[in-house]
Amino acid sequence: MSKKRIMILCLTLIMCFPLTAFAAANVGVSKIPPIINDTGIIKPDSTSTPSKKSVYDTSENYTVSGSASHSSLYTEKCFKGVTKITYSITNNSSKDLKVNLCSYTKLGNVNYGVKKVTIPANGKTSSSFSDLNSSKYYFIEFVAPSDFKGTVCGNQ
Repeated sequence: MSKKRIMILCLTLIMCFPLTAFAAANVGVSKIPPIINDTGIIKPDSTSTPSKKSVYDTSENYTVSGSASHSSLYTEKCFKGVTKITYSITNNSSKDLKVNLCSYTKLGNVNYGVKKVTIPANGKTSSSFSDLNSSKYYFIEFVAPSDFKGTVCGNQ
């Protein structure tokens, strides 16, 4: 093989790998949304079902932060038993950050974008998603591109 062909092959392989979030830099978020079934919450990369303690405690503030160029990021746990989720998010990017509140249907499918908010470039927003159904599981999606930090808290 010629050097030119090897170079093209190498560049093609490099470009085929998706540019996703760097796990070490992300706190309280995951590239994979939390998944539920009738026994509770399970993580897709887990072989066993965690206890119900995998749901956020509604009396705690939780830190979330991360950056991703192409992958959406999600809170690592679900909120359950809440009627309001309060958030304070700082967008460190020069692009607007889209934040979606998502829920699960009774069949376990994801309902993306139950409520949506856009945090302006290099801005900070503190507010809440309110009038929620306390019997549903909720989580937050941070749409790529993203570079953010903040806190989330579920309140009854």
